[in-house]
Amino acid sequence: GVAGYGQDNYPKINDQDYYDLYNSLAIKEDYQTKILLSDEPYNYEILQDTSRLLQDSIELIDGQNGNPLLWKKKNIFTKNDIEFIIQQYRNFVNRQKSVEQHFKWDERKMMRHQIIKKKSLDKYFSEKDSINGWHNYYKKYEGGYSSYAIPFFSLDKMKCIVFRNGQGGIKDSWVHFCIYKKVNGAWESYGILDFFTSGIIAY
Repeated sequence: GVAGYGQDNYPKINDQDYYDLYNSLAIKEDYQTKILLSDEPYNYEILQDTSRLLQDSIELIDGQNGNPLLWKKKNIFTKNDIEFIIQQYRNFVNRQKSVEQHFKWDERKMMRHQIIKKKSLDKYFSEKDSINGWHNYYKKYEGGYSSYAIPFFSLDKMKCIVFRNGQGGIKDSWVHFCIYKKVNGAWESYGILDFFTSGIIAY
């Protein structure tokens, strides 16, 4: 643990904090059509050296002007932030093991999103022939679908890191490990973590 920041002293994170992030982004990014979203939050593993990777050398992609150049950005999260993030991860893993507490995205609480049950998606993409899977999917849905992880917050709840994944077809997909910062009460992009080179694994 971190001196002065035992688990009992950590700020409370609740489901509404998750929805506030994505609803804020829906407004800021001005979605013109509803985002099709899997109801199951995307899962990923945080490695033991995540704290070193996040604190010492995070590579950000400049999303403002499309510049692919990577640069070093230090101390986005403090050591205490990282301990808190890892604790949030552990708590969520335990929560998802519980039938009563298991978290799924709720369409009634999300702006500009249409929720699709993961079990329905699995029926399309469990087929060995992915071409037919997508063909059948597009008979019912007009666009690809996304999967969101829950966000993990800094101690002051002014920054967060979250994994977002989008699928649009056999060769059309994207994966982003995003960092957001709250500015004037609204969340905005702070950068994208290149987790393939940093050692953070998504699955």
